[in-house]
Amino acid sequence: MNQKVYVNVVLVIIIVILGGALGYLMLVKKSPPAAQQTPTTNWGSLTPDIKIALEKALPEKTFRDENVRVITEEDVTDDGSPEALVNIGCGATTCELVLMRIENNEPTVARFKLKEGEISYLVLTSGIGGAGRYGSDTKLIGDKNAIYYSGYSAYNESGDFCGAQVYQWNPQTNIFEFNNSLSNEASKDYCSKICSEKALDPNLKPYFQRICH
Repeated sequence: MNQKVYVNVVLVIIIVILGGALGYLMLVKKSPPAAQQTPTTNWGSLTPDIKIALEKALPEKTFRDENVRVITEEDVTDDGSPEALVNIGCGATTCELVLMRIENNEPTVARFKLKEGEISYLVLTSGIGGAGRYGSDTKLIGDKNAIYYSGYSAYNESGDFCGAQVYQWNPQTNIFEFNNSLSNEASKDYCSKICSEKALDPNLKPYFQRICH
């Protein structure tokens, strides 16, 4: 092989190597990043840890193993790990619920900033009693990053009430804070629904005169 041919062959080899390297770099640059793993929480396996967290946050209450159970889950904080509404016990008609979340890889009772500004834990309720004359409901609303707590009592007495409290997640404080506008909106919708339902029952209608006028 003469010198000219040898040089040409070497140039072709160099061009092929450079072209391959450039193509590889472009491919790597355009390749989408690997999908990130979304953290998951198996609340069903955390019952012992849930009970420990409950006893720490609410030492005045007694928690029986057979009563502590997760009833619903939803990611209302947008952190990829669902929060859980945990049943802590039921009476004849109403169950008590506590909102829990994962913090530092451990279950913890969620904190709330109340309308008056106090920061506290909340024990919420769900159920209907008094032959339909009182009731309450607790829901997690993911698209609002909030928990809705609503209730009513209707005995045609001065203590009758109907309304809702909405607590929205604040990622800066890591607290569910009372939201006045959402609470007013939820109260209007909830009480309108309650009143329309009870108005159909002639046996209940007289008891709802104070909250359904």
